[in-house]
Amino acid sequence: MLIRLEYEGRTLYELSPAAGEPTEEIVIGRGKDCAWRASAKDPVVSSRHAAIARQGKALWLRDLDSKNGTFWRGKKIEKRRLRPGDQFGIGSHILWVEDVAAKTPGRAASELRVLTGKSRGHRQPLLPPAVTIGSDPVCGLVLLDALVSKRHAEIGVKEDGSCWIRDLGSKNGTKVNGLPMREDKERLLKDGDRVSIAHLELQFHDGATRRTGSQAWLRLGIGAVTLAAALGLYGVWLAMKPSAAAYASRARDLAAIENFEAARQALDSAEGARGSAAQSARLQDSRRRIAVWENTARQWRDARGALERGQWVESARLLGTLQAERLEAWDWNERGVAERTVARQAQAMLDARLRAVGSLRRDDADAATLQEDQARLRAMLASTPAERPAFLQPLAAELENTATSVERALRDMLALDEALDKLTDPFPPYPEIVAALETVAREADGAVKRRAVQVLEPVRGLARAFAGLNDMADLTRAMAFDKLEDAPFSLPSPEAVAADIRVSNARGALERIDDRLRTAAMQTAHLLKTLRDLMGGDTAVMPGLDMLEQDETMRKVFACDSLSFEIPRRTRTRPSGEYDRLLGVEEFYMRLRLLPDKPDAAIAMSWPFPSMLTRTGDALRRIRELDTFLNEPANRWLLGGRLAEEMGRLNGYRARADSIAAAMLADAPRRVGRERLIAGGIALTLAPDPTALTVGETPLVRWLSDELKQIRENLNKLNTEYRAAAPTRQIELRGEMLRTGLPGDPAIRSMWVMQTAAP
Repeated sequence: MLIRLEYEGRTLYELSPAAGEPTEEIVIGRGKDCAWRASAKDPVVSSRHAAIARQGKALWLRDLDSKNGTFWRGKKIEKRRLRPGDQFGIGSHILWVEDVAAKTPGRAASELRVLTGKSRGHRQPLLPPAVTIGSDPVCGLVLLDALVSKRHAEIGVKEDGSCWIRDLGSKNGTKVNGLPMREDKERLLKDGDRVSIAHLELQFHDGATRRTGSQAWLRLGIGAVTLAAALGLYGVWLAMKPSAAAYASRARDLAAIENFEAARQALDSAEGARGSAAQSARLQDSRRRIAVWENTARQWRDARGALERGQWVESARLLGTLQAERLEAWDWNERGVAERTVARQAQAMLDARLRAVGSLRRDDADAATLQEDQARLRAMLASTPAERPAFLQPLAAELENTATSVERALRDMLALDEALDKLTDPFPPYPEIVAALETVAREADGAVKRRAVQVLEPVRGLARAFAGLNDMADLTRAMAFDKLEDAPFSLPSPEAVAADIRVSNARGALERIDDRLRTAAMQTAHLLKTLRDLMGGDTAVMPGLDMLEQDETMRKVFACDSLSFEIPRRTRTRPSGEYDRLLGVEEFYMRLRLLPDKPDAAIAMSWPFPSMLTRTGDALRRIRELDTFLNEPANRWLLGGRLAEEMGRLNGYRARADSIAAAMLADAPRRVGRERLIAGGIALTLAPDPTALTVGETPLVRWLSDELKQIRENLNKLNTEYRAAAPTRQIELRGEMLRTGLPGDPAIRSMWVMQTAAP
């Protein structure tokens, strides 16, 4: 068996089992690492196209996932065992498998040698029983030429090795030594016979012919005489027959008028013409270019027909296979170059339409995508000339219709987005949003309609939930906190709002508002209840402020009227005088005693009841907390109705307290003794920020601490003198201490006890 790789009739590689069968894989391709490297002129061959490898005792040819495939008798294969008589197509290369085992020392196999055409130089062994010649890949000898019939002729090989040729009813006939053959006749071939298959020339070599030395000299002599005679005739023939260059020029002229079949025939004639060898590269390139031009012209003709019929998918397929970017594929004449521009324009128009139609059908297309499609379509229509070719008119009309559909879809999409964007407002106008979505769902088409329908019901559910939140807010404004638990509130499921992120975010916002509203309502209810408890169960009055605004009451407080009563027990349940009721005997002293370090310290309530000043200070602090809470941006919308009226009244108490605190702060430095402490202590308790108050340039807390320290130092001096004084003097000293000290001072309590016990 002989394996041979050929390209354009030239043997590139050859392998004979007798010389050594392959033990390793032989890779065929254009790559530098291939054992059998294909010609660089053949662009159809891949870098690693196919491989010959041994499997058992047989040799196999395997395709290596090549781009254009490997063929056997016109059929694409992945793998096939090599057998004598096979021929494989690898791009434009041919892999031949021949039987050399049939040759014997006594008689070699006869063969045909191809003299012209693409397979020039190929040698075809003639093996029994017959070898078929034709353009069909299943033939034994394949001649790829338009003038060769699929089954053109056949050579039968008899048992004695003689070869007989007959025509198989071919269109362009078979000749032997220039004489045409009849279809029903066979002819014996003799060594050296010239066989013409259409216009291609082959030569028969008889395997039984032996050329001895004497025969060779005889033949040389005869050849010399024949050559001498032929040279004279050849000179005449050369003068009459056109050259290969003339045939090539004629082929180019025929291609320019799109007569590609005649152009190919001219090139076929050029193969055997004068100067064909010198023109070989030019002829090969011309053949390639004519094939490209003919393919382009045919595809463009089919594409124009599809455009005229409005077959947009077929048009796009045909235009997609055209090499519209390669000028070489269109330059058979000036009209072809101009048609290339039209083809590119048609392809761009189809691409713009296809993209726009795809956007209209996509459920996830957004307004930005539709705007791009609209701009592209309008720009495409504006760039095409008014005098369009007839076959482009249907496409231009289709583009106009598509642009109109895109504009309508964009209008509806913008309306849809505008409505959904309002869901991001702090308090979305749900009735307005629902009405807009209903309009889009009713009037839109296609994907926009589907999106509107998809989000409409979830948004309606959000609108109902938002109405429920407003009802809850109204209950909060009405201070009907006990009814909040029964207020209806239901949100669509997370799955129902998943179609659009804005709807999903709106659901999350309503969920947070509901949580915040309930928390705000509970906190407001708690603060109001605390206020009512501090103010005696009713926020309509604030007794502590009333006392501070009564002159007679304040005269008794500044006079420390509690000292005129029995010293109060710590277990008392009723105040001992107005001083005790307003300030608290123990509380007020302890509040001042903690200064200056703890002006805001809570006073331990170890006594039976808190003073009115403490309760008022606590109530004012709660009012400030409630006012700050309700004026937070998230809660401000709750300030309305009865709750707003209540806050108005409570803030009125704050204003009164601030006025009293300012008056007491201004009055404190003008008073003397313990009255200074009483006025300053009241201002300190009522003020929103005790640390911000000053007497002159001295902070109030420091001023009160210094005043208390001075009074206590004086009390200590009097107390020391009291222990050494005579009874009469003791009575005087006791009276002075009770007139200058605060009732809660420990030094005063002992004097107060003795005063109560005195007769």
